[in-house]
Amino acid sequence: TWGRNNANQCMTGNTTPVTYPNKLGKGTSYSGLKVENIYVLTSTDTMLLTTAKKLYVWGQNSNGILGIGTTTAQITEPVCLSDEKNFTVRDIVSYGSTNIVVDTYGKLWAWGTNNSYGQLGIGSTGYVPSATCISREKFRVKQVIRSGSTMMIKDTNDKLWIWGYNYGLCGNGTYANQLEPYCATPNFSVSEIITSNNPVVVKDTDGNLWVWGINSSGACGVGNNDAYIPATKVTGDFTINKVYTASSYGIIFSDTNGKIWATGYYGSSEPGVGSNVPVCISDGTDLEGKTISNRSEEH
Repeated sequence: TWGRNNANQCMTGNTTPVTYPNKLGKGTSYSGLKVENIYVLTSTDTMLLTTAKKLYVWGQNSNGILGIGTTTAQITEPVCLSDEKNFTVRDIVSYGSTNIVVDTYGKLWAWGTNNSYGQLGIGSTGYVPSATCISREKFRVKQVIRSGSTMMIKDTNDKLWIWGYNYGLCGNGTYANQLEPYCATPNFSVSEIITSNNPVVVKDTDGNLWVWGINSSGACGVGNNDAYIPATKVTGDFTINKVYTASSYGIIFSDTNGKIWATGYYGSSEPGVGSNVPVCISDGTDLEGKTISNRSEEH
């Protein structure tokens, strides 16, 4: 390491600028650490993951970015955050001003910036200066589907938990942001996440298609034009094979007999079935040798 060292970023044990490459921790008790990865949170804050899956933090600690429980004290000596909170790291989901970590037991830990979306999932907004287990006993993480302002977690029971920026994405049937983990799929288990955009489209373990999110044009194909819907099963005289596209305008999918179905309103350049329930638009024979494009929307 070398460069600015006003918050001991270079781990030299002091704040003197380092003008030439220096072995990390040389001359300190940390020189023997075996590094797996280093995460630069800001120009003055650093997070280090060792090969033993221990997490060390140090730096300026503005707004509690280091997760040690304070928002004011500059941390010039590395602190083993994972030891203080009694966990070892399985995965770093996100880092920077907002930090989210999965431990080896599948618990989810979060700290740092928590804006009006509530992306840290602690039930409120505002800075979170102490690494906090937000999964508690609700769930254990199997897979992180989405990160950023909306968090989506698939747990070890194949349920989906969602929180943060909403606009229908969280599956609670509302627009308001979801400030703590919400189980969007309490009545079924998820086998496949087809899209985590808006609307969200998933398959359950029985092969059924479920959708939720923005639905103002009947895009979800569940028989209504409600602005936002919770997880609802798409039903009809078909067994779904493949979903080709899903957006706030509608969904196109094929069934196991090769027929093509569509929902919602796609506009002048799209199929445009104008229906809030699935409509068969092709028996499949007229599409031989042709390709159906995959179109989706990010929020």
